[in-house]
Amino acid sequence: MTSNLHSHQYSYEKAEKKLQAIQQTHLLEYWEALNDTQKEQLLGEIERLDLASFQMQQKVLNKNGQNNSSSIEPFRNVINREEGTYSEKGIQALQQGKVGVAIVAGGQGTRFGYDGPKGCFPTTHVKGKSLFQLFAEKVFYASKMAGVDLPLAIMTSSNNHDATVKFFVANNYFGLKEEQVSFFQQADLPFVGTDGNMFLQSMDSIAKGPNGNGAFFEHFVGSGIWQDWNARGIETVSFILIDNPLADPFDLELLGSHTSKNNQVTIKCISRKDPYEKVGVIVADDQQKARVLEYSEIEEKQRLAKDSEGGLLHQCANISLFSFDMAFVKSVAENCGQFLPYHLAFKAATHLNEKGESIRSKEPIANKFERFIFDMLPFTANVSALIYPREVCFAPLKNPSGINSPETVKIALLEQDRKQWKKITGTASPLHDFELSQEFYYPTEEFKKLWRDVEAPDTFYIE
Repeated sequence: MTSNLHSHQYSYEKAEKKLQAIQQTHLLEYWEALNDTQKEQLLGEIERLDLASFQMQQKVLNKNGQNNSSSIEPFRNVINREEGTYSEKGIQALQQGKVGVAIVAGGQGTRFGYDGPKGCFPTTHVKGKSLFQLFAEKVFYASKMAGVDLPLAIMTSSNNHDATVKFFVANNYFGLKEEQVSFFQQADLPFVGTDGNMFLQSMDSIAKGPNGNGAFFEHFVGSGIWQDWNARGIETVSFILIDNPLADPFDLELLGSHTSKNNQVTIKCISRKDPYEKVGVIVADDQQKARVLEYSEIEEKQRLAKDSEGGLLHQCANISLFSFDMAFVKSVAENCGQFLPYHLAFKAATHLNEKGESIRSKEPIANKFERFIFDMLPFTANVSALIYPREVCFAPLKNPSGINSPETVKIALLEQDRKQWKKITGTASPLHDFELSQEFYYPTEEFKKLWRDVEAPDTFYIE
């Protein structure tokens, strides 16, 4: 194959040589059909390919994703959350401006039929607030409660970065100051077909997807946000996923426990409700290091194992809620990120048909590779976990209907609002559907006095 174009930025010959080294020159198959702009696009993507990562992807494929979980033991450094035990320490950390929240939000809402960033999906039960608005308001009122502007960082992907930033700008950052909010973008990894090769999603673009939430460390530090937060005096990063609206970015018990124990990582988890629930399981390996096994990776014997009281031996379910020490975040980014393993999923994907047209497959055709946040656990020297009731912290938005759907999320949010109304006011919650302002979850002392003993108003949104 020859080229009649030298790109303004990139060299065809250099790209061809790079692809020859990994036997992927078929990615240039449609070269002669491309215009100059498309050629520039394709050469840029080839330039950015990480050969070491691709070789690692092929190794994972060759191992067929086999994991050995036979030598694991239960994770022991775990206690049940007791409300009020550590909250005073938690509020001190907020008031001293030592906490920032990082939200992983690289996904699109295609799984439940939404065209756009998942964080833009209207979620709450009365106002229909988006996930982004809900979490931004949590940051706003937690800042008001603490008396200090608490920072928010959002990790996007190439799929949704521009749309996410535009959404915040168009909504005036939902009351936050512009300087409180930072955006940073995770990288993509190429998809690999069943033949072990990369493939094109259009004539000028390689099929690829975001590289997983485990990329948080390297991109958070690489973006310069870590350095900015460190200069501000941030010591703890509260880490949450955008699709769990019950996640509390400023959980006082979790933050207080984390600082009291001087942990590198503190895990917020729930109890497994049955052996086949599709959640990761927190265990200890034979070196007594904490780790998480995906539900697809744990052996049947360990999945079903019972303790002396008849409960599940491995009780802790991972829901990817963490408090991270800032120094630990930097250490993982600089020393451990390349050692986090790739996890494999088999997905439908956009590809070229025999006519060179981009089409979306109806069946899975592509191996997608991701690094997951929980794989940093074996690198921790001191880690502990708090077990929470599921209903207070876990209502993921994953499916269009049934479990973990917009319908079940709305029910969970309403139940949470009913309990919070009673906690703040001491009176019975409204009988009808209603929604609370997030100020009820991060109340100042003045706010508590204002609402104490107030009877429920006959309105659907209470603020």
